Amino acid sequence: MVNTSKKFKLNAVCVAIFSVLSIGANAQDASDEEKKVANANEEIEVIEVTGLRGSLIKSINDKRFSSNVVDTINAEDIGKSTDQNIADALGRITGVSIVQNQGEGSQITIRGATSQQNNITLNGQQLTTTDFSQAVDLSSYSADALSRLEVVKTPSADHDEGSLGGSVNLVTIKPLNRAGKEPIRSLEVQGRYNEFADKTDSKIQFTVTETFLDDSLGLALSAFKDTNSTRRDQYRVGNFVESNSYRNATDQDGNIISDVIGIKHDNTSYSLHQNESDRTGLTLGLQWIPTDETEVTYDLTYSKQDRIRTFDEVKTRTTGSTGLVEGERNVANYDNAEYQSTFTDPFADWLVVDTTTNTVLKDTSRFGVGDITRSDNATEESNLSTTIKVEHYITDDLQVSVALGHSRSESESSPDNAYTNMQNFLQVPGPLLFKAGKNVVPSGYDCTSGQCEIVTGDTFVDLGENLFVYQDADGTTRPQWYDNTNVLTGFNPADLDTFHLGFISQEDIAVEDTINNAQLDFDYAVEMGPIIKFEFGAKYSKRKKFVDNQSYQFTSSTQTIVLEDPVTGERTVIDNGDISGIRASQIAKSGGLGVNDFMSSLGYGRNPVTTGISPIDVKQALDLIIGNDDVVRDVNDTETRTTELETKAVYFKAGFEFLDGDLTGDIGIRYVETEVEARGAAGAQWWSHTGTNLAREFSYTKLQELRDKSLAACPIPNAEDVGYAKKFGRVDGLGWDTSAGPDPTGWTRIPDAGPCHDPDYADWFEVLSADPTAVDYPAGHPRAGEEFVTPDWVNMWRYADISGTHYNEFGDPSLTAAPFTWDGSTPGGADTNGFVSSSIKNNRISSFAASGVNSYSNVLPSLNLNYAISEDLIARFAISKTMTRPEIDQLRPGFSLNQAAFWSGEDSNVGSGITQFNTKLKPLESKNLDLSIEWYFNPTSMLSVAFYRKDMSNFADTESFRSYVRDFRQDETVDADTLYLDAADTSTCLSLKGTADFPLNKNLAPTLSNDPKLLCDQYNVARFINGDGATINGLELGYSQTYDFLPGFLSGLGVSANYTYQDSEYDAQLSDVTGLALPEYPVADTPKHSYNFTTFWEQDGHQVRLSYRGTSDSLVGKDWNTGLNGRQWNSGSIWNEGRDSLDLSATYKFNENVSLSFQAVNLLDGAFRTYFTSRILNVERVAADNDAGFTYEAYEEGNPLEGDATKSRTYTKFKVGTTYRLGLRVNF
Repeated sequence: MVNTSKKFKLNAVCVAIFSVLSIGANAQDASDEEKKVANANEEIEVIEVTGLRGSLIKSINDKRFSSNVVDTINAEDIGKSTDQNIADALGRITGVSIVQNQGEGSQITIRGATSQQNNITLNGQQLTTTDFSQAVDLSSYSADALSRLEVVKTPSADHDEGSLGGSVNLVTIKPLNRAGKEPIRSLEVQGRYNEFADKTDSKIQFTVTETFLDDSLGLALSAFKDTNSTRRDQYRVGNFVESNSYRNATDQDGNIISDVIGIKHDNTSYSLHQNESDRTGLTLGLQWIPTDETEVTYDLTYSKQDRIRTFDEVKTRTTGSTGLVEGERNVANYDNAEYQSTFTDPFADWLVVDTTTNTVLKDTSRFGVGDITRSDNATEESNLSTTIKVEHYITDDLQVSVALGHSRSESESSPDNAYTNMQNFLQVPGPLLFKAGKNVVPSGYDCTSGQCEIVTGDTFVDLGENLFVYQDADGTTRPQWYDNTNVLTGFNPADLDTFHLGFISQEDIAVEDTINNAQLDFDYAVEMGPIIKFEFGAKYSKRKKFVDNQSYQFTSSTQTIVLEDPVTGERTVIDNGDISGIRASQIAKSGGLGVNDFMSSLGYGRNPVTTGISPIDVKQALDLIIGNDDVVRDVNDTETRTTELETKAVYFKAGFEFLDGDLTGDIGIRYVETEVEARGAAGAQWWSHTGTNLAREFSYTKLQELRDKSLAACPIPNAEDVGYAKKFGRVDGLGWDTSAGPDPTGWTRIPDAGPCHDPDYADWFEVLSADPTAVDYPAGHPRAGEEFVTPDWVNMWRYADISGTHYNEFGDPSLTAAPFTWDGSTPGGADTNGFVSSSIKNNRISSFAASGVNSYSNVLPSLNLNYAISEDLIARFAISKTMTRPEIDQLRPGFSLNQAAFWSGEDSNVGSGITQFNTKLKPLESKNLDLSIEWYFNPTSMLSVAFYRKDMSNFADTESFRSYVRDFRQDETVDADTLYLDAADTSTCLSLKGTADFPLNKNLAPTLSNDPKLLCDQYNVARFINGDGATINGLELGYSQTYDFLPGFLSGLGVSANYTYQDSEYDAQLSDVTGLALPEYPVADTPKHSYNFTTFWEQDGHQVRLSYRGTSDSLVGKDWNTGLNGRQWNSGSIWNEGRDSLDLSATYKFNENVSLSFQAVNLLDGAFRTYFTSRILNVERVAADNDAGFTYEAYEEGNPLEGDATKSRTYTKFKVGTTYRLGLRVNF
């Protein structure tokens, strides 16, 4: 037999106990060492208790005998707890908070440091991830093959850098460390059932360990397969925005108020999320001790997971016009007298504003609209981690260790992924809602009862005889809605026949993440006074991350038809071959959602919203789209990037002891160099109305130029021109003189006219600016008596901004022959149907190559002191400097711009945005102080108190602000830092853009304005920066005890409890762009209070455990719905509401080989809720020296956790139900 006192037979606990037993020894001889080794092994035999009690003892000893502040969870706790995954298990450790992803714990924070800021390793090998950055999704890994979870909170120099809060190491089974125990040969089968999902899932796992060659070679093998199904019914608000100024409304006390602005929902939705996962995995561990001096360890873990995520959603949206006002024309884009109202809608009944919080509690509208959405998303993910490590004693005092590691994660989306949306505006347009008169049923949302509800109508439209465009008895072509009747509401989701396919996109996402590393370590035992050991070594690591995150929007390559009523002049756009030609009846699934209690878990009743949704058949919609040769995909190169990080580290550490061994510790330093290289593309996605191919987008600053009479007149078009002449007769050097007729072979180029004004448009603007109600040229005007020319998109078509259109058919300016063919059909008055260009170009997406490099170095000192006050009382002190690298995806080069369009509102903030990445981000650093005291008052019990302080600097943050942006479209290269303008300037800014007649609608704010603040597009900027920092002070209390001193069955009782208090705050910081202060909130995902309490009973292998845990409110770190930072979420912040949970588990042991387990997870089923507070929304009414006597300023509410702001604005809310598991474990 191999001698069990071999160097490599001493596991970590044994060595720790050995060091404790040696307290008081100043010099040892060989015989003394042998005695102590024997004593250590005897001590191990004493504490080898099985079950939960044994696990608790191991965790206590891990903490007691560690030279750092360490917490562990051992195998019994992992395998038989109710935790759904590793993240949930780690959440039971003090200072660790779970980050929920849609109700499942997937990531963790440690002492205020996020999942992006802490290293997670598997057997010492850093894990890769399918996240776009470095946060590891712990739900991807099975806990069943692990022997221990370790959280190291105070580092030493030999610990890998990369963790601000703590390092997590997942340790798999080591077969030779089980010397003296029976080999494992176990099979576990488990059935699972979630009450919401109403599906049965399963898990099967087999684990085996074996030793060979006289216990010098060991093997551990574990394989598993499991499935999991979840469901959640969610309430969500798309965004909180400033409302328009309400003419009349009701306040919270029932009083009528007027001219009020509040914080409203831009949309409100109910959604059904149904997720499934199918996971398989394998863990292999090999240990070989060929000699007394050498050990070889090889570990491999592989997992593959298929995820399917679907959601169905019903959503209401309010438009710019709330309703009708007597004497006004409030139907968007219908400005003729037919649509002048004879009464005013009851706005005080439709609108309610809480003036104490500036919150719009009810917002319903005559012209409210809605959507029905379906998303099918499937991904295939794989994770591999493998290490080989050789440890060898060169001499009795000098040990060398060499390790090689490789980890890889890959993810790829399914080709059948799609996001689809149905709308009803083709059958329920504004003119018919106008004609509903006083019988209209408004739609929107209503929160006056305390719970926000979607408001819709319940009437059904009579579609008449014509579902598509038709000709009436007079031969006039009519739109499909013309003969519809009983149109009494803008949105009834149960009225399926009114819907068509409004939007479809498809994700094509691929992630590849690889880490390769090599490490060399030396441990040298010395006798140099108080110095007892030197440790030194080096590590090289290279990481490569590739992300391709495409989201295709499908557009048509065919022309669009426009119908014009010969009597009224009304125009109707007909999408010829476009996606909106697909009717709901072609793509809707029969049988409804497949559940009969949609939203019941949140207390919603049965109504057309919760019972009337017909989900979209995504595959059918995709087949109709992809099978059409006229449909094209738009690829965005700015969403493809590769980042490489190369790191080199060296360290030196000295271990020491004083006071006859009562005071021990280590001091060391680690030096790290990091090289960063990022490659990708920067660019923009410009606004283009992809619903048609009309290219009728207009620049507001160009329109300002066209009304400037100081400029020369533009070439005067022929008033009798039809559609093709109006569109193709451009004056910017891209137009064609079509006076020869419709045959393009006779067309010639129109020279570039340069800056010029359009006489008709300039006169119209001049007259309407003086009198918005004018319908004639006034007396004294040079054109008095002439027909008043009102501009619309057709007679202004030649001036459309085509710089960002998805359908540029005009050809290169150098062309001398028109790139068109004509099919000989009669040209339309307001379209170009019949003309096909051979030079179609998509200008919607523009990009250019971008790259960036960065390098930095860090010096990381550390000191750990452990003082044995008595045999049972240990005090610890630690100071250190730690670092972590910025999020990988923030290191992308360049920027990404997404332009939106103006449809309504009082300002130019229409949703356009810029995300500015930053390869030059500095590493995050933290100076740490730890003080703790631990009392081990019996072998199975512990009481601990720890205080820690973290002073973080270079905190990576997302600076969010609004800014006007300069027009960079002609630049060869763009420095993102030069994009922002101090003030709006129409000569240099990127203009606000609008579509069709919206820029020419006199009732909309920018149309008759020369104010640059209205004409320049105001962008929401998200800019990655190094913040000033943050400070965290924390207190951790821990208590564990088994009550084996109690009589009888009570001796099986035990308790493990902890509490963490964290007082954190981001440092005060001013934006270097806007000068505005960033909010000094608590650090994200760092609740002030978190607590865990587990009580268990265990005897004769039978177990019962109750686990309770909870947290107080906290700032959201990352919003999983939008990907935005919670601290600066749009124009405010979002917060997690505190939540408590209770789990139950029980095990019945039939005999030594068979046991039955039952688990109930989430018994309390508390709601997951987030809420919104304002930072910069302009809704705070203040006195002003103007005609109104007041104005509205930014409403900065402050910190709701300190009572400064309301918690009433729910952003998201959902429940996930209780999950039950029944398992059978057999040992062979």
